Amino acid sequence: MIVDRGNDFPQAMEDKLLSYGADMWHFRDHGDRGTSRALISYRGDHLGFKRFP
Repeated sequence: MIVDRGNDFPQAMEDKLLSYGADMWHFRDHGDRGTSRALISYRGDHLGFKRFP
């Protein structure tokens, strides 16, 4: 899974994700902006989007 990590990405969240196994995550760093608060998912031809507060 790809995680776009902005300059405000919480360390606690990274630690939690890594606890499931480091091999399943690819972090893309974006130090020039904040982290977006949404999940974009693909299942076959269906694109899903869920916004988080």
